[in-house]
Amino acid sequence: ALDGAPGIRCLKPEAGMFMMIDVSATGLTAKDFAWKLYETTGVAVLDASPFGPSANGFLRVSFTLAEAELEEAARRIRRFAESLAASSTRHVA
Repeated sequence: ALDGAPGIRCLKPEAGMFMMIDVSATGLTAKDFAWKLYETTGVAVLDASPFGPSANGFLRVSFTLAEAELEEAARRIRRFAESLAASSTRHVA
């Protein structure tokens, strides 16, 4: 559901209940992205940087909700990323 969202690159897990999302291209740190996402949309994700330097710029997303809730969260994340991209385009123009 997040494929093609501006500034977001998902590392799809082969197994497990977590996914890593690279948000470094959004212009925000993972921590700032996570907080602004929560404040704006109510979707809670985790800044993955405490997992080590290779996780800087990544969010950790849990698949522990029902599928419908995950789909709604993905829609909200996509809209948030799109709003960031639109905002940065307006500032450049």
